[in-house]
Amino acid sequence: MDEPEQEDQTVDSVAGASQEEDVRFVLPEHAAKVTGQDLNTALIEGIKLGKTSFVKWLLDVGANPNAEDRRQAVPGLVHAIVKDHPRIVKHLIRAGVDVNAPDQDGWRPLNHAAECGHLKMVKYLINTGKHNAEG
Repeated sequence: MDEPEQEDQTVDSVAGASQEEDVRFVLPEHAAKVTGQDLNTALIEGIKLGKTSFVKWLLDVGANPNAEDRRQAVPGLVHAIVKDHPRIVKHLIRAGVDVNAPDQDGWRPLNHAAECGHLKMVKYLINTGKHNAEG
């Protein structure tokens, strides 16, 4: 007997549905439906969960490295820094993220790295040569 068709899932529900399941394997079958803001929402969720290969894949297929968390008005780079995901930070920088983009309070990624005590991240951000000390 045929299984009933499952409802289409949005990227929000797929990305947040199960932290045990690597959503990178769910999304490619829905890739034709995933564009624009959905792609960026998935990127933010992947950053928050520390899913490095998923984040890299999303950047490779066109997610905006400067995407912000719509719920918290925080750049994805800040989430990666605060949660101490250095490989994700590197992928975002390689994809062209603005390392000087402030959050809603005017804090820049370097401020967050220093506040969290992530000294290697501070050095990395400074050494990228893209950080503007004057903001």
